[in-house]
Amino acid sequence: MKWNEYARTGLNLQKAFRQQKYNGITRCDFAFNILECLKMDKDYNLVAVPVQDFLGGEYKLCAIPKEGLKTYVQNNNLPSDIAPQESIWEHISIEKSEMGAWQACILDLSVAWMPLYWHGGYQAKKYIFSTNTLRSLHATQWGNTSFDYRKFKDDPRITPKVTLQGNNVIIRYCYWNDWQGLVLCTDCAYFNDKGRLIYEQPEDDPDNIGKYQEILFEYNCGILF
Repeated sequence: MKWNEYARTGLNLQKAFRQQKYNGITRCDFAFNILECLKMDKDYNLVAVPVQDFLGGEYKLCAIPKEGLKTYVQNNNLPSDIAPQESIWEHISIEKSEMGAWQACILDLSVAWMPLYWHGGYQAKKYIFSTNTLRSLHATQWGNTSFDYRKFKDDPRITPKVTLQGNNVIIRYCYWNDWQGLVLCTDCAYFNDKGRLIYEQPEDDPDNIGKYQEILFEYNCGILF
């Protein structure tokens, strides 16, 4: 299978997030060295913030003012009016292009490449951006292996694809999760007049805006946290 520029960009971003050392609030501005179609507001920084409860936790991205960055990092705490993940797209501009839409999409996916804790592990995903990733997948339940990557290595649905028509964009990609199997994702969104990608269907627009999934290979590892 020939992997395209979308896959290569995803692979590079995944590598960068996995190489980062996380210890409380962690700066993630390095992402923009890869995501050239995205631009952070000059007065803000992109950081990863640990979000935990009694069942486990994960890291989420957050946009915080540069003015308070040093204090937030030292105290390892954010003010209550800053919401992780929800805030970033208020401060990141997206180039209106297929690659711009893709880069916004994979930045949202980056939680899978940062530390997950206990029940947060249910969200662990391997995004399929290379043959090596596809080959590494194992569906082993009670000692039986049933997944054969060769059945999917030439499937055109596996390779990421983005289509932009007017303001509407369709983004397709796949991931593996040990409690779902191999999943095909189709994200249908549109660029609004502020240049943001919107996934929620407006009341006056009947188009199929939203995020959809199709199981290509069903699997559940049987592990309970």
